Amino acid sequence: MARTEEKFECRLCFPSLTFDRKFLAKRHIMEHHSGFAFTCTGCQMIFPRRDNHTSCHGKYSSSRRMVVVRRSNGMRGSRAQEELEKYTSRIEDFIRVVSPRSFKDLSLHPSGRISRTPSPVARPDRGTVPPSPRVSPEPKRSRRSRRSPSPVNHPQERQSPSPVALPARKRTLSVSSSSSSSAYSSCSVVPVAPGNPLDLQ
Repeated sequence: MARTEEKFECRLCFPSLTFDRKFLAKRHIMEHHSGFAFTCTGCQMIFPRRDNHTSCHGKYSSSRRMVVVRRSNGMRGSRAQEELEKYTSRIEDFIRVVSPRSFKDLSLHPSGRISRTPSPVARPDRGTVPPSPRVSPEPKRSRRSRRSPSPVNHPQERQSPSPVALPARKRTLSVSSSSSSSAYSSCSVVPVAPGNPLDLQ
């Protein structure tokens, strides 16, 4: 169900905070913007409100033992009480009444304050978009390595060594002469190894 009650907004906050009740807005301003606090005369502890401190050393602590103190300069006593009364008299200037509107989409804080900015309005249903008439996507191909196959080293056949031409043996002609008294002369051919000098017989 949408809320149609008036809301109370703190002008000192940015972004602004909105409250359901006026006293909640006043309490917020006193705690966070006034600069005043209350100290206990028994334990000397400082509290943002009088009702924050309920016990002191196991004994009940009434508001009579709470003294007003100004946080900025430490002023306390009657002078601080006068400054607090002046601030309280014009606290209405820091509260603005928000025109009634729907707050059904806002979440309510336990302290009573809610966010001023409502959640974005849901867009009307525009219907579902029909699927594209394109062909169904092809299945993804697995990525394979595109490296070219390494050449296979075939075992080389042993080749017989090419024939080497050996140097031909030189043949030397040895001539032997007989004595002058022989009727004829004879010739003999003796093979000589290469590199040996000619032997004449």
